[in-house]
Amino acid sequence: MPAFLNIEQQINNNTVRRYGHSPNVRYTLREAFTKRPGLVADLSPGTVNTAAIQAIAVANADFVVSGTNAATSLSVLEAGGGVQITTGTTNGDQMIVFPVGQINGVDASAWRKTEWRPNRASTFRTWIVPGVTTNVRIHAGFKLTANTSETSSANACFFRYDTGATAGDVGGWVGVVRTGGNTFYTRRLGGAIVSNRAYELRIEMSDTGAATFSVLAINADSAGTSGVQTADEDTIGAQLSGTAALAPVIALQTLSANARSLLLRGLECSCKLDVV
Repeated sequence: MPAFLNIEQQINNNTVRRYGHSPNVRYTLREAFTKRPGLVADLSPGTVNTAAIQAIAVANADFVVSGTNAATSLSVLEAGGGVQITTGTTNGDQMIVFPVGQINGVDASAWRKTEWRPNRASTFRTWIVPGVTTNVRIHAGFKLTANTSETSSANACFFRYDTGATAGDVGGWVGVVRTGGNTFYTRRLGGAIVSNRAYELRIEMSDTGAATFSVLAINADSAGTSGVQTADEDTIGAQLSGTAALAPVIALQTLSANARSLLLRGLECSCKLDVV
């Protein structure tokens, strides 16, 4: 039998993989947050001057922030790696990280142009570290638009941590599927969320519209050795529209008059290629 073929072509941090003798040809994008997402205006200044050029040079070219009172200054690089986003100090302030769409009528990023559809068996995987875990809302997953709402994105598929949610959901990660018919399905995963602990969140959509959610809570001991402390997984059956063109979102909102923060360590999305 011929040897198993594994060819990988990597351009920057974006990878296209093909595994020989298999129809499972996938397109994968990775973001390590080596540059901070800012307002879309930073990438499309009205006046081109030295300050505008400097802003473009240090901005993340693939992801921007939006939301109530969002600001570029509230997105900062961390010495330990990644980008920390922080809300303002007004109840309801948001920092929503979403792929940049078009700049002056031109598609600016494959992260947004790519259709992360269920029928392409798309996956979402992120590594994040919540700050204070009271009076806060976090969404991470696939949506149609950049928001922290559960009612404005039909065919959404995401993780939710929301201390303002119903009693049974408070304190931990919840997998949420919102169908095209505006019906909700939820699954509680893992134990209580711990402040300043790293979490790996993963969503796998099947081409039949099912979604599998998995959570890894990663704990570092005093020697700096990381290990999985808790793991949980659950599946919500076929509810998603196969052709919904979703996009990755990581959203943060304060539910009080105090700022809330979230450290972004990485993001990976993958889908089957339409043409093999």
